[in-house]
Amino acid sequence: MKWIFRRWLSALIVAACLPRWNGFAETTTEAQRVLQQYCAECHGRDAKKPRKINKKAYLDAKTTLAELSTQQLEAEKKVIEAQKANDLLSAQKDLEINKAKAAAASEKANADLAKELALATLYTTYPNYYQLQVMLANASAIKDTDKLIYLPVGTVP
Repeated sequence: MKWIFRRWLSALIVAACLPRWNGFAETTTEAQRVLQQYCAECHGRDAKKPRKINKKAYLDAKTTLAELSTQQLEAEKKVIEAQKANDLLSAQKDLEINKAKAAAASEKANADLAKELALATLYTTYPNYYQLQVMLANASAIKDTDKLIYLPVGTVP
């Protein structure tokens, strides 16, 4: 009775674990047919040379798999660290570029204002020069066709 239960349970487990293919085992008898076809020769009761799992090979494979997983994690960690370093370097370079652009913009603004600043200094230092510039501006506004009337100060035409 135990043997039948074990066989039935094994059939269900194998049927659930096997990859899907056309004619997937949907019933116990189908699963038993699959077990008979693929497993019974080596692992059945009447097997000529029952094969057992080599525990040392199994443990070696498991150890190798663990080592490979560790190496994969270390490689992923290095990739992440390299990406962080690249992002940091990129941000630093962007900051340097932005600082250089700001300094250039400041110098351009100073150059654009240099003439006006020089004139403002000149006008405040020499007020007579400012009055001369005002008179020249008024004189340049007079055209040859303009008619001028000269009156003494304090009289109205």
